Amino acid sequence: MEDQYIWSVTSKGHFSVASTYSISLKGLLHQSQSKWLKIWHLPTIPKIQHLLWKTIHNKLPLPDLLLNRGLNISSRCNLCDEPRQSTEHLFMKCPLIVPIWNQVGITHLLGNNNFITVLESIITSLNTANRDSILYTALVYSILWYVWVGYWDHTFRHEPFIANRILLRAITVAKETLQHFKVRIHHPTRFISWSRPSSPFLKFNIDSASRGNPGEAGIGGVCCDSQARFICAFFEGVGWNSALVAEALAARRALSIARNLNLRHVIIESDNLLLINLLNGQIAEAPWRIAAIVSDCRSISF
Repeated sequence: MEDQYIWSVTSKGHFSVASTYSISLKGLLHQSQSKWLKIWHLPTIPKIQHLLWKTIHNKLPLPDLLLNRGLNISSRCNLCDEPRQSTEHLFMKCPLIVPIWNQVGITHLLGNNNFITVLESIITSLNTANRDSILYTALVYSILWYVWVGYWDHTFRHEPFIANRILLRAITVAKETLQHFKVRIHHPTRFISWSRPSSPFLKFNIDSASRGNPGEAGIGGVCCDSQARFICAFFEGVGWNSALVAEALAARRALSIARNLNLRHVIIESDNLLLINLLNGQIAEAPWRIAAIVSDCRSISF
């Protein structure tokens, strides 16, 4: 019996165009399904998942899409008056959005790449066993959500679009993601040493602790000079507060003590990056819970 070619896809072994189309379709569906499942399994709320799905599939109701569907509307961006508003422009190229990505540190990923391609890459590379990966992905999609909300609040309610406010909200959501979804993360042991300040500076190391967040909280601080000599210290309870509020109260207390003791050239050292950036002026607008405390700190330090 002579050898024969067998097309294993069909039951009779005969080649057909229909069977080839079926194989191709299954492959496309498999790729699409993998991205689909990745979005719906992200550790976030459904409305953000829907936004991501529509963004990746270019289905957001922005002027460029609505114009293509025959609607008679303005094509301009309501934030910067760019002639053509699109998903790419709103989330990546708008001059009011670029500073947000600069602060997050992913501008290098955007470059000349298509925004949807970058977003797909970030979502599909999520590693749920890695703390930094979870926070990074959560921060990106939280920024997208608040940019989206801020754009329409500005369009219909004429509310100001403030980039720092959007970033602060996104950071808060990204941090809450770990707690809300109870992601178990292994924290490696890190050894931290104290570094002396340069003369004539003094360094006030502050910290806070609470039983819960919020919860019963306390604050403390130690001040030393450039020779590691003890200058002063404080500790006290601050009632029922969140960790951020307690840390801000510790900073205010340290600055008040420094002023009362007529100490000059004082460095405040804290493990709360948001608070430090606020005190340094790198972030202008403080969360409302600590806005008054930060204002007091700034008035004391000048």
